[in-house]
Amino acid sequence: LWTNQQIANGIRAGVGRHISRRILVMPWQGYAQLSDADLYAIVGYLRSIPPVNHRVPDDVPPGTIAVEPFVHFGVYQSR
Repeated sequence: LWTNQQIANGIRAGVGRHISRRILVMPWQGYAQLSDADLYAIVGYLRSIPPVNHRVPDDVPPGTIAVEPFVHFGVYQSR
């Protein structure tokens, strides 16, 4: 599990759990100037929602065709 500080670092600075490299898909530049109060409100919200468990697709070696979709397209509606 990630600590609250690790989650905050991921949001604000885009660094991974062990701060060894950037999370490239995290748009951290847009969150870099959040106040601590706002940042920890987001962390608190993330802690309050139930986790989602699902199977992560296997890695696909370069030059190989994926046997399952990695991006699911569809119409998403709020409930």
